[in-house]
Amino acid sequence: MIPGGHMVITTMGSIKSEDPLSIWEFVGLKLNDMVSEGLIEEAKLDTFNMPYYAPTTEEVKKVVEAEGSFTLTRLETFNMDWDSYIKKANSSLGKQERAVIIATDIRAVGEAILASHFGKSIMDELFRRFKDDVLDYMETNKCQFINVVVSLTKNH
Repeated sequence: MIPGGHMVITTMGSIKSEDPLSIWEFVGLKLNDMVSEGLIEEAKLDTFNMPYYAPTTEEVKKVVEAEGSFTLTRLETFNMDWDSYIKKANSSLGKQERAVIIATDIRAVGEAILASHFGKSIMDELFRRFKDDVLDYMETNKCQFINVVVSLTKNH
């Protein structure tokens, strides 16, 4: 990037670093259910680590300043419900249809890493459970994506 060039980055974020509520925690709840039912070995769950981190705005600022190649021009966050993108695209979809879309999206993102650790054989069951329970969970819990939008200018 040339000096003075601009870059905008959007990433998942969190309100505070020790409490990053995410849809991946819900996947973890389904995995935990499957352990308690003997469908997954507890040792497998204990050794699983999803390489996901959602920084706070303060953490983003610190990293940009410490790295030094860019000046932070603007930093904003916005929240949206886990299914708001679906409702905006088609507000007539019912709960089950939205659940199928959410489960399909999360499966597309996470199945490869989950299957490599837990085996392909449980993927259909895991995402069936996810689909069946995700919108019920959303009705009783505040489930939002926190998006961080960062505008940077390349230093000279």
